[in-house]
Amino acid sequence: CGLRDGDARAAFRNVSFDIRSYKKLQMFIHAESSDPEHLIKYGDATVFIRLGNDYEDNYYEYEVPATPSPYSNNDPYSVWPEANNMVVEFAKLNDAKIQRNQADFPVNQRYIVMDGDRRITVKGNPNLSQMTTIMIGIRNPKKDGAEANIWANDDRSSKCVEVWVDELRLTDFDQRGGGAAIARVNTTLADLGSLSVAGNYSTPGWGSIDQTVSDRQKDTRYGVDLSANLEMSKFLPETSLLKVPMYLGYSESIINPQYDPLSPDIEWSEATRSLTPAERRAQMRALRTYSRRRSINFTNIHKEKPKGNNTEHFYDLSNLGLSYTYGDQEYHDVNTQYDN
Repeated sequence: CGLRDGDARAAFRNVSFDIRSYKKLQMFIHAESSDPEHLIKYGDATVFIRLGNDYEDNYYEYEVPATPSPYSNNDPYSVWPEANNMVVEFAKLNDAKIQRNQADFPVNQRYIVMDGDRRITVKGNPNLSQMTTIMIGIRNPKKDGAEANIWANDDRSSKCVEVWVDELRLTDFDQRGGGAAIARVNTTLADLGSLSVAGNYSTPGWGSIDQTVSDRQKDTRYGVDLSANLEMSKFLPETSLLKVPMYLGYSESIINPQYDPLSPDIEWSEATRSLTPAERRAQMRALRTYSRRRSINFTNIHKEKPKGNNTEHFYDLSNLGLSYTYGDQEYHDVNTQYDN
């Protein structure tokens, strides 16, 4: 009671959720006048929910004008009118943030768009992949200004209202399946040595059977591993009696994100829909996680003694061995321009 024009009251809860695998959030709402002498009408009070990373600076807000239930009517559809059902589509929240960013609107101000008779507000850079707060509140909309009451003929008076909310729930989880493939080839190259090649590929949505929807993979991964153990002395005359064992190793891994790393709750395809194909490829190369390793080892290159020669001298070439190792690594991701 005594909720002044433009004022709001709310309850909140700290959480730790990644809700990107779901498409909607829903909740039932009931509203009624607490003062029988001053009944509220549609739009005199609104119910809002804030989802984000804090309560004041980084959040999405979804606001529903309350349709009050009449007294002395216990019909369930009167107590919980369908007009009050809150259905928040996360895609529309993301669209609002994309529109704001494309319009160069200040991120520290409330950016408002309409969803039918509901109002969506974005402030800061909320991230639904690391949602830490949920706030549910009641507001007496302002009479004037950028957020004026558009649902009712506002009289600027205080309101006395009782609101119930029930069954806050996530629905419509993303049912797009993922796939993965692994291939491996091991071969022996006669007496020259052995060669092993392995490749892997997996897509968003891939996961083990015991993982939840939110735990499944959210990127496209592919890579290749190659290793070879070779005896290079096979290319030399047998009379040289040299042994030149060589190891070659090569691995490359690429991870392309399903979501924009700079706005982790917006899919990459949506965040870059205004770019040309060439710009999208260039930006993906800059934001993907890329790693490559190469190595070559020569271990104990030596000359064997001729058969039948049993003489021993400390200065014999057969007592000497040479080893050489070289390796390099290349890495970059959204936070690292290069690490070589």
